[in-house]
Amino acid sequence: MRFGEGKLSRCILVYSGIHYDRVAFSLSDAPYVVSHLPPEMDQTVWETTDDAVLAQAQRLVEQLHEAHYYDDPAEMVLACKHPGCGWVGSGQQMGAKHALSTGHTALVEIEDVG
Repeated sequence: MRFGEGKLSRCILVYSGIHYDRVAFSLSDAPYVVSHLPPEMDQTVWETTDDAVLAQAQRLVEQLHEAHYYDDPAEMVLACKHPGCGWVGSGQQMGAKHALSTGHTALVEIEDVG
């Protein structure tokens, strides 16, 4: 999706299935996987005429998808951390149903270790 057409600069957001993260390019040495510079040095804004950054962001998204680095709210396993509850369920809809029926709001995702 594109917003703010006609502007001089842009940022790029990637949706994880739950929230948006801003794409940032960090300077680093080969093999270009770890930056030793502070986050303030990251580039997060580009000129709207820079289409190469869009191609790089698309490659990043493809790599994240291949690594299954995203959240599917319908598939996540949730646990209620309300004292004495112990409820465990699957998916955002079941979590919402539990929260509405009990008033419990301390739901957390159980990470898949498999």
